[in-house]
Amino acid sequence: MRKRRRASSFPSPAVAVSLGMRRLLLPALLPLLACSSGDTRATDTTPAWRAEAVATIGSDSGDASFAGVRSLLFGKGGELYVLDYQYQSKELKVFDSAGNFLRRVGRLGSGPGEFRDPYSIAWLGDTLALLDPGNARIGLFGPDDKWVGQLPAPRLTGGNNVRLFRTTGDGFWALARRPTESGSESFFLRYPAAGPNDSLPFADMTVAARTTITCEFPDRSLHFFDAPFAPMSRQVPAPESRRAIARTDAYRITFLGPAGDTVQTIQREEPLHPIADSAWEAGLGEWTEARKTAGIKCDGDSFDRPAGQPVLGALFYDDQGRLWVEVHSLDGLRYDLYDAAGTRVATITGLPTSGEVDPAIQGDRIAIALPEEGGFPRIGIYRFAAPK
Repeated sequence: MRKRRRASSFPSPAVAVSLGMRRLLLPALLPLLACSSGDTRATDTTPAWRAEAVATIGSDSGDASFAGVRSLLFGKGGELYVLDYQYQSKELKVFDSAGNFLRRVGRLGSGPGEFRDPYSIAWLGDTLALLDPGNARIGLFGPDDKWVGQLPAPRLTGGNNVRLFRTTGDGFWALARRPTESGSESFFLRYPAAGPNDSLPFADMTVAARTTITCEFPDRSLHFFDAPFAPMSRQVPAPESRRAIARTDAYRITFLGPAGDTVQTIQREEPLHPIADSAWEAGLGEWTEARKTAGIKCDGDSFDRPAGQPVLGALFYDDQGRLWVEVHSLDGLRYDLYDAAGTRVATITGLPTSGEVDPAIQGDRIAIALPEEGGFPRIGIYRFAAPK
């Protein structure tokens, strides 16, 4: 049995990037990137927008109860699709714009209209696509929720990268693997309406610091412990067959072209939150208790303490092709919006952290999976706009 223990909301980092035949250490690469096109460290005149809550969905029982929100998506009519997931109960629920339950789509199984391991949802034109690694497919549902077919998908599970990346309005990208002479490699596969027809390399991330410790307990189960506040790598497909790559301990987003060359860089000065000794010790609490177990065997004795708390959270695209950057600044949480040219067009406050679930965005509305409160998951629906 393999169990994952997280000492914080940020798992272990990736601090080196391999691009094709070149292996570049990211800390050495970053100063060079700052000199490339798209450096945005200029006088700030960005409009400041504010988000206001309009509805909350969630309860401890009934149709509005969730075991664990895995994916969110707004429908063409403004309804909200919620992929709810737990080991024995997996459901796709639909709510109206006010948060009222409407219906369920699909059911558990392996036949038409069924799913075994639903991970993510996205639109493929007017067709709802559901990533189902358990059945090695992407299930397709028509406007009336009826099954209309399927697309092949690999049996990849686990991790935040196993999802449908909603980068463009006419399709999506998904993580896949293919064989190589030395084994296999990951890559992004694009799914337009005609089916998968394009790919992008997935930058190979190599950990260079002690951020994860693996322990074998006396019952022979494996447990993985992640360092508190450890930085992470972020990698998402971007429009024009690009990839946006960042590391959460610095506000630098690098856009790589199909060949792995740097075509644009977004960079801003954003100081890190210091890590208080009490916060560090609290983050190590589960690891510290585990080490007291008699007979435990671990591959490390201590973690490398980061220089500060991560400044970047998630990267994701909205329905207008704008890049959203979650920023944990000294002034509080905000989201920065960038257009296709790399210009910051707005900053938005009043929203919670997105966690590990891509928000659903439609026009001026956004739905976010909220931290658990009262023992059950919830979803917040917000509207954002410039102050009047």
